[in-house]
Amino acid sequence: MPDTHEDIRRRLFDAAWETPAFAPAAERTVVRARRRAGATIVGGALGVILAIVVAASSLPLEPQDRTMFPPTGPTDDREFLVDVSSGRTTELTEIQAFEQAWWPDVSPDGERIAFTTEAPGSPPSPQVFVANLDGSGLHQLTRGLPDVAEPVWSPDGDRIAFIGLGSDAVRNIYVVDVATGRSRRVTDETRDVWSPEWSPDGRSILFNITVSGPEFDTADGAFLLNSPSNQLRVVDLGSRDSRVVFGGRHVKAYDATWTPEGISFIRGRGLSPTRAERVDLVVLAHGSPNPEQLIRIPVRGDEWAATLEASPDGSTIAFVRVLDGIEQVVLFDVATGRMQVLRPGFRISWVDGDTLFVQDRPTNA
Repeated sequence: MPDTHEDIRRRLFDAAWETPAFAPAAERTVVRARRRAGATIVGGALGVILAIVVAASSLPLEPQDRTMFPPTGPTDDREFLVDVSSGRTTELTEIQAFEQAWWPDVSPDGERIAFTTEAPGSPPSPQVFVANLDGSGLHQLTRGLPDVAEPVWSPDGDRIAFIGLGSDAVRNIYVVDVATGRSRRVTDETRDVWSPEWSPDGRSILFNITVSGPEFDTADGAFLLNSPSNQLRVVDLGSRDSRVVFGGRHVKAYDATWTPEGISFIRGRGLSPTRAERVDLVVLAHGSPNPEQLIRIPVRGDEWAATLEASPDGSTIAFVRVLDGIEQVVLFDVATGRMQVLRPGFRISWVDGDTLFVQDRPTNA
């Protein structure tokens, strides 16, 4: 019997190991830049400089005009290390390895950082790079896939999950081995997936997927927060089978993180183009079919909250919200239920239980 289309597709899927990336080098010079959109970056030369400028300051919380999406044209976002207790910051201004970095994620040991940036090639495309937190030891980890985004370290620091655009023009999750550069595709979804999050045991990955409704307004390309319905799913890395965790029609289950209590995530309710959503931080406890509200997140209109990151001990959940056009890093204390605005920012990653890596716009930092 001749092979069916499904037989061929499954064989290609099972043979997803790619050509290894080149071996890590101490330093490499790459051409990088930022393009308009959530996962892309446009032009500039890159070298590694090991100077760190320390700027201890109060936390700026004044309203400023900002959005959840990068501005048009080349930008150099600014990066900070922020002590979550005191709010004092160390600005990483002079580390050129981070000049055109996007989607930063700090390794579990707090010593390295993964991010995407434009790699040389024809045409150039965003790829995953890894460097030490001081900017040294920069090397390119992935190559070949277009529109690579959202690298996330595994709990043991040996692998990185990321979003890649496959030959089928659909974004799926890939996992790359940090030591060898070998990568494989681990999901087989027919719609774009986003926001990968490793389970604490490293055996599965949470992700978000739009299951109904248009993702973009065809009139002006604006993102419609009220239209799509979203699900959280989890893929088992052994079997590569995925299952629904929560969400579906008329529910927006967005960015999620694993905590000791279960899976915490952003939930939207009342999906309608004519009225604002209700946005909650909720937790789906182990073995429970229904999430429990932790806190209502104040937003207005189509503004949103995203980028959930639990601290290493799970006691604090950091996330980014937009309120009155201002991107804010917010801390939620799981034990007390207290919500605290930390500082402006739009990308976050825990370095350790006391320190956040925060990325912010150059004009607002």
